Amino acid sequence: MIRETELTRFDLEEAIHVVWGTSQDIKLIWEQFYDGKQKMTEDEMANLLLGIQELHNLRSKRLWEIFETLVHEGKI
Repeated sequence: MIRETELTRFDLEEAIHVVWGTSQDIKLIWEQFYDGKQKMTEDEMANLLLGIQELHNLRSKRLWEIFETLVHEGKI
């Protein structure tokens, strides 16, 4: 089990929205780098994008774990 409290479909919905947040993270970096609002090197941008990639992987893994738990428990 992922956590001690019981998971619900609302936890799944929240996890889906969190995963979608990755798009906003990428958009923010794009705006900062290409619109010139904040100066950063290509290396700094690459590091940010790699960090977002790792966060996205963790978010997606969490989403999948919630989904699997709910399916296993017959809640969806």
